[in-house]
Amino acid sequence: MAARRRSWRLWVGVLVSIAVVAAAGGGLYRMRKVQAAVNPPTARVRKGEFAVIVRCRGELSVKRTVQLTAPNNVPDLKIVWLAPPGGSVKAGEPVIRFDPSSAKQQLDEKNAVLRQAQSTVDQAVAQARITSEQDKLDLANARYQVERAKLEASKQAIVSVIQGEESKVDL
Repeated sequence: MAARRRSWRLWVGVLVSIAVVAAAGGGLYRMRKVQAAVNPPTARVRKGEFAVIVRCRGELSVKRTVQLTAPNNVPDLKIVWLAPPGGSVKAGEPVIRFDPSSAKQQLDEKNAVLRQAQSTVDQAVAQARITSEQDKLDLANARYQVERAKLEASKQAIVSVIQGEESKVDL
């Protein structure tokens, strides 16, 4: 029985030794693989377009399209910048930029017309004030003339009574 135990221990020792050697070999393999990953292959980089061509069959469809129209109240619009075609655009990002010179010129012209109209209105208001003051003066003069005529009429009534009494005294 002791011999059986020894042979059994021998086999267990051999198996354990084989397992240790296998584990050491696997660890060595992993260590070399990690060292290879630390020094990856490199290449020079250059700036430019990167085009990837994907060949496939099927239909392409857009998720959402929006039709854009230029304002029609500004003549002779010229495009100075345009978003890249086919690219996605987020909300609030510009899609197109127009040359602002013609719109600015039109705005300046409209502002000049506005200033001219405002000065015409101011002139009309000033003329209305002058006319109003003249009307007030004419009304005051007319009232004065009416009061003067009333006083003259009442004076004539008194003078005629006095003259009538004088003529009776003279007779």
